[in-house]
Amino acid sequence: MGLFGQLFSKKKKNESLLDLSVLGCDMHSHFIPAIDDGSKSLEETMTMLQSLADLGIERFVTTPHVMGDFYQNSPETILPGLEKIQEAIKKEGKPWKIRAAAEYYMDHEFLTKLDAGPLLTIHQNKVLVEFSYVNRPNNMKDMLFALKINGYSPILAHPERYPYLYTSMREYEDLLDFEVDFQLNLGSISGMYSQGAQKIALELMKREWVTYVGTDMHNMKNYPFYEALLNIPEFVSLVESGKLKNADLFKD
Repeated sequence: MGLFGQLFSKKKKNESLLDLSVLGCDMHSHFIPAIDDGSKSLEETMTMLQSLADLGIERFVTTPHVMGDFYQNSPETILPGLEKIQEAIKKEGKPWKIRAAAEYYMDHEFLTKLDAGPLLTIHQNKVLVEFSYVNRPNNMKDMLFALKINGYSPILAHPERYPYLYTSMREYEDLLDFEVDFQLNLGSISGMYSQGAQKIALELMKREWVTYVGTDMHNMKNYPFYEALLNIPEFVSLVESGKLKNADLFKD
């Protein structure tokens, strides 16, 4: 929508959004080519970045998987890939800004990685972590506590996607009481995943338990689900609540 369209838009509160620029940044994605299950090439990465820029997002913290035997990533594999993206952005003359962190899988090797440190953080001491989708980690609290005593602040990626937490909202309250922030996947709100994930996503938003949102973008198939967000009342309400802290992630 052009400038005049924005000026004369008759948007009412909780009706729709013009774009996603109000978020400030996307803090969960898989843009670094060929190191996990996300982008396969630099060209694909640039296409994905452009699609989000078209929705108003121009700042990104990309978060490759660090996961056991599957994706044995580290700063040595992540940061050179980041540099290639930054060079391509500069070459194309785009105003986008991108940093890299990681999405750490809390598996049997996590504590070893933590001891080896330092971890790649989203901002300052904030670390993005994820659980298994299938099995509850037996030592979930131990690993979260280990993060905290090492000076890190955990952000749990897509808490709406762990079915074993669906039994009671008290599961989520316990994590919040443990000072874990929640990062909701934008696609969950618009039905990219299961009905269960969408239901929990809406409930977490209703209770104002969501601190961050991210695309978790892996490829262009995800894009229509982000575009659909502009007209979802629950998401508009979340954005207008002022509770989201994505914009803080690019502050010094």
